[in-house]
Amino acid sequence: MQKTMKNKLTIVFPTRPNIRNIKWLLWSLDTQTFQDFKVIWIIDSKLTQAEFDELKNQALEWLKNITDRVQFVSNINSDFIPQNWVSYVRNYGIKLADTEFINLFDDDEILKPDYLQKSFEIYDKMKSSPNP
Repeated sequence: MQKTMKNKLTIVFPTRPNIRNIKWLLWSLDTQTFQDFKVIWIIDSKLTQAEFDELKNQALEWLKNITDRVQFVSNINSDFIPQNWVSYVRNYGIKLADTEFINLFDDDEILKPDYLQKSFEIYDKMKSSPNP
């Protein structure tokens, strides 16, 4: 059975529960000029339900444009097992993605507002040009 794609891009980022780093990445995603994406945020730490809810609520307070497109993943709401291995966490997120494109970020990155738009413009330009 084929997955139905609703967005063009899935952004996956693993994180430990360091809310200061996450705030800037989420803000920079929320303000992107390109908005055809969803976010899979994987919290690589064993959390209690209260800790999970607190992180999720804090993140949702900062977002205006993408609140309905952020998927929070942890040991609380999935079969994810915290490993402290960034490659395991990223691969887990990639398996959850159902879009044509996947972009991996770290939780301490800050993107310019047109980063995603320019990335797709470059891709479209390269795709339409003849091979070298």
